[in-house]
Amino acid sequence: MTRTRTDVAALAATWGLSESKGIDDIIKMVNVQLDAAEPMAAMPSPVHPPTHWRRSTPLDDPLNAVVRWCDLPPTGDGPLSGRTISVKDSISVAGVPATCGYTGLEDFVPVAHATVVDRILRAGGRVVATTNMDCFGFAASGETSSYGPTVNPNSAAHLAGGSSSGAAAALSYPGIDMAVGCDQGGSIRIPAAWCGALGLKPTHGWVPYTGIAGIDQIIDHAGPIARSVADIATLMDVLVGRDDEDPRQPAQIPPPMFTRRVENARKSLAGLTIGVVDEAVDLTRQHGSTEILDVFEQTLTQLQALGARIERVSIPEHLTIAEAAFVCNIEGMASLLRSGGQGYGHLGRYDPLFSARLHSALQNRALELSPQVKLAWLAGTTMSTTYGGALYARARNQLASQTATYELVFRSLDMLVMPTTPIAPLLAGDHANVEQVLERGWTMLGNTSPFNSTGMPALSMPVGRANGLPVGVMLAGPKGTDAELLEVARLYEAEVGWKLGLERHVTTRDWSTGQCNSD
Repeated sequence: MTRTRTDVAALAATWGLSESKGIDDIIKMVNVQLDAAEPMAAMPSPVHPPTHWRRSTPLDDPLNAVVRWCDLPPTGDGPLSGRTISVKDSISVAGVPATCGYTGLEDFVPVAHATVVDRILRAGGRVVATTNMDCFGFAASGETSSYGPTVNPNSAAHLAGGSSSGAAAALSYPGIDMAVGCDQGGSIRIPAAWCGALGLKPTHGWVPYTGIAGIDQIIDHAGPIARSVADIATLMDVLVGRDDEDPRQPAQIPPPMFTRRVENARKSLAGLTIGVVDEAVDLTRQHGSTEILDVFEQTLTQLQALGARIERVSIPEHLTIAEAAFVCNIEGMASLLRSGGQGYGHLGRYDPLFSARLHSALQNRALELSPQVKLAWLAGTTMSTTYGGALYARARNQLASQTATYELVFRSLDMLVMPTTPIAPLLAGDHANVEQVLERGWTMLGNTSPFNSTGMPALSMPVGRANGLPVGVMLAGPKGTDAELLEVARLYEAEVGWKLGLERHVTTRDWSTGQCNSD
């Protein structure tokens, strides 16, 4: 809609420009420019051919892990031939609504696949579901989706973790072999740890983010969740690589050879030095998670038995980095909401339909947003209007300095190890009030979030159980050492084994039940 003169005049008054010399002429020219832009705004959006999808039901989705079942056949042959893959509800699948765990976006139907979806299909994979997630990926509990919480496959009384909650939990279903999730603070690794799977947050930018709704380009990551190291490696071989439409990517990305590295993984960890981060252990102890620490110490013993040298290391920034990251995430998220969900000024592919649908949803259905997103929208906007971007700038500079500290640590250590989360899976349906939902939605991020801010790869491994629930232990390394982390995990898998928490929960889907759609 074209702005009227009154609208522009009111905006000028808000900015204290009403008494400016020639303001009437300026307002007149503003309206001329807006009139000129109107034909572009009125251009019809392209439409994708109908795609078969339907909403999940309690019969085929008892964990509430799936938002929509779909069935996209492969477009080629390759390492994923015969395999079925789910993708998070924030990842565009052409012809299937992508709602980011927010019902306000149910009328957003992408007209193009995200790059990761296109690569999966070309590699022989079949995309069969879009999975539940915390609203806009802005919590890690798995309970803030508009579609309801995702249940832990190990216990109906507990949450799956988030924000890629459904991606991990749905691996317990017989029709899903692997999953692609997204991670801005731990959202791949946390649900992997709580559900009992492997989850890798790759080096920043290695997996293209084109066609995926994000939070802030500096922390947006996409990556695999699976039951085995081999499956993680296979997905990485397919997903990693240059994408000229993604401005997040580094200048150089080596050719993916993850499967080859895993198949020829080292037979011993001799010569490898792994650092135990004291602050990560202390954080877990402060939460009273002694059972998690017991499993962690057992894992250290196993790593030593495999030949690794274990050293204790103190990184004070591991605890303080969260403060700067919080400012960047909050203000970055608010800025993204104000700018059509995609921001300005980057060279990547834009989706004007997503911007239009998001703008309409925020105007008309904001009440359906989760408490965390409402907080981010209000707090981030207040930060911007109060500090004019200076607070974000200071926080970004602080993150750069803290990243340098981790890089210095890795000069003497090959990788770090710590509990993936300092707390066990949260109880579901305990009638938490809004304040409690806000607080507990981020309490598990202490060990995972630093590696989003630094862009370094981190892998959660399902090494044990505590009180019947899975416990994840996380390896993290310098940028570009994704394959090295998988090599260590593969040796551990072969010699010790995993404690997977992905029991089969349903029979094969019946497409004759539930409503089918072709939008």
